[in-house]
Amino acid sequence: MKSLIQVLFIISFFCITIQAKDYKVECQKCVISISLSDRELEEIHKRYKNEDDINSVASDINYYTYIIESYAEEFNIKIIPLDSNEYSNLIFVDKKITIDGRSFWLYQKGKKPYKLMDISAPQDEINTYFNITNPKYPKENE
Repeated sequence: MKSLIQVLFIISFFCITIQAKDYKVECQKCVISISLSDRELEEIHKRYKNEDDINSVASDINYYTYIIESYAEEFNIKIIPLDSNEYSNLIFVDKKITIDGRSFWLYQKGKKPYKLMDISAPQDEINTYFNITNPKYPKENE
């Protein structure tokens, strides 16, 4: 009986600890980079049976993440990477946003959070949201 209680205690402890939780956003100015969820990864593997196609999708995801994060960092905008399997909600001062998989959120204290829509060319959205007046665009050969 004692071992059964110990096993039940351990199981309940792990169930509580693996439950997704809220992330309280407390930055002054940041880009919140949310990773692919397990569900999204499964969908990619179902859609693309060929390993080369899966690698191509992964490469694209990494490339666009690099573009977004490196551009934001040029303007001293903090990058907050979050695991979508670990967190279920973003908690802002006056708003709660449910995390639904891979996404990028722009946030500046005093403004409403904004979901980045064009990940292939994010510079205009980042410039507009953060009021960047002297934008730096990548050179053609970069």
